[in-house]
Parts: sequence; C-alpha cells; structure tokens
Amino acid sequence: MVEVLNGFAPAYYRHLTDRFLWRLGVAPSSTEADALVVQAAERMLIATQCPLADFFHNWAGGECRKAELYQGEEADALKASIKGFEARPDLEMSHFDEAPVCALMIEEVESIWAPIAEADDWSALQAKVESIRKLGKALNRV
Repeated sequence: MVEVLNGFAPAYYRHLTDRFLWRLGVAPSSTEADALVVQAAERMLIATQCPLADFFHNWAGGECRKAELYQGEEADALKASIKGFEARPDLEMSHFDEAPVCALMIEEVESIWAPIAEADDWSALQAKVESIRKLGKALNRV
C-alpha cells in the first residue's frame, strides 16, 4: 500500500500539469519543460494577482497577448519557459484574439440572477451560456 501511495503525488502532479497545459492551449513537450512552464505560470500568477480566466485567455496557445499586463521577472521567466511550445492544433486561436475573457465570478452570477428573480428575464443567462459554449468550442470541448 505504501508503494501505491508513494506514486500518488508524482502521478497527480503529472496530470495536473497536463491539464494546465491543455487549458493553456499548448501541446506538452517534456516532463521537465512542462513542469517549468507550470511553475513559472504559478509564480507569475501569484506576483501579478492576475485572475485565472484572464491568464488563460491572454496566454492561449503560448502567445502572450496584452504584454503590458505581464511585466517583471516572473513574466519574463514564463515567457522564457514557454518559448518553443506549440499551440495545440485543435485550439481555435481566433477566439482568443477576438472574444472577451470568459469567467463566471460571484458578482456576475448575481447580476445574471437579478433580472431572472425580478422580471423572469433569462436573456443574461442565455448570453452567458452562449459565451461559455464559444469558449468550449475554442478549446475543442464540444
């Protein structure tokens, strides 16, 4: 049993890394290079306090959009570590160049719910669902 438990942490981190790279829209490279990208991204996210949805949108496919938001040592480390990674071929890059960031924070949930509760107006929810579906399509999740 100890042997199985000892294998859990490495397996968990590998799968976490794979999913992080998938959401970032880049194809895995090597175990070491993949881990360096994730670690650099984590350090940059902590340093900048950038919301995750913004990060994944602005860095989709390994391209840094809105470079003015990502300055400093941590951003430079991420840019260096992600160099050479390829965008996933199934990623719809135009979505990230054209569409706004898709997130769903509690404030937005409340603003969507208010017209439903007050006037049975579901249009904001329908628009949000459509936005989420477009993101899913861009990520090739439909």
